[in-house]
Amino acid sequence: MFKTDKKSLERLSFSFDERDIANFRAVLEHLKSNGLLNISQEEAQKALEGLDMIGKLKLDGKVYAFHVDDSYAAYESNK
Repeated sequence: MFKTDKKSLERLSFSFDERDIANFRAVLEHLKSNGLLNISQEEAQKALEGLDMIGKLKLDGKVYAFHVDDSYAAYESNK
């Protein structure tokens, strides 16, 4: 279906967003559960695990930032 080595998954993680991964996973699971795949169950499972890894790479690559403003401390320091 697609390569699941580390380098290939990293490349795919740049192309897919979270919605793409969720949609692809849903379609793959639907086809698998209804016996509509033309690949082996092992290959389908490997693809699902690859999608999980892509999702983890997407989460690991996110940077969260926030700004805190302490108006009380600023007020006290200006006295």
